[in-house]
Amino acid sequence: MENVSENSGHPSPPTSSWVHPAAMAQIGAPQPSWWYVVGWWFAVTHLLRLVTVAGASWSPVASWLGRHTAFYHGAFFAAQLCVSICFMVIITRHHRAALWLPKVPLPGFRDWRWNIGVPLVCWQCWTLWKMADALDVITATTRPDQLMAALGQLHHRVSGDYLYGPSLLGTCLTAVTCLLAPFVEEPLFSGCVANRLVKLTSPVTATLATSGLFAISHLPQEMGPERFFVLWLAGATYTSFRLLTGRLASAIALHLLVNVLALIPRCGIAWIYFTHAR
Repeated sequence: MENVSENSGHPSPPTSSWVHPAAMAQIGAPQPSWWYVVGWWFAVTHLLRLVTVAGASWSPVASWLGRHTAFYHGAFFAAQLCVSICFMVIITRHHRAALWLPKVPLPGFRDWRWNIGVPLVCWQCWTLWKMADALDVITATTRPDQLMAALGQLHHRVSGDYLYGPSLLGTCLTAVTCLLAPFVEEPLFSGCVANRLVKLTSPVTATLATSGLFAISHLPQEMGPERFFVLWLAGATYTSFRLLTGRLASAIALHLLVNVLALIPRCGIAWIYFTHAR
């Protein structure tokens, strides 16, 4: 994939009182082209999945995948990890000034308080709401066999949107993917996409549009209007935090913290299920 930059012919980014000067400098730096950004986004998030879907439509491949699911999930994870690392290395090498420079001090407590509190509360409310109905099934169960069946039902309900399935390997690979995702998604969305959109529109419009693209990028794993709104709100928070602080690393850290807290109850349910299931 060729790295094409458009270094001239762009109007200066609009000024805004709430955007950090370092972020404005990054927005004014040479940016990767739209084709470059979209190409890497497709390669990282959808290329391998589409190859899988195409292969599964051929009966010999579908039969092989059915017999070697664990091996394929491991290979899929390794390939996706390699593509993600390539993206990070190349985008940092060729567009460092648009993402990481100039360096600024860590944000103060006031910025962290508001920009962390909103997504964490929303994410945790969503997670707890999703599990509440399933927990009702367990609390109403008395017989051991019914309890184990209900525990399995709970695990499959909370892991229904796992990329690698509800197995032990799938749960572990999904958890690792969630921990690594901020290091790819934030440079792509809060960095490259937001920079481009701020130049074309305004910081507020760019933040709203970037968060919408962030939510759409999680399809088809994340379906439903409620899930879309949660992802949109999270994306808006990450992008606005990066623009407010001038630090892409702050958006990555916030995204990582949210993912960790969202994984804790899911991994807890999985641990109970896999350690007690017979």
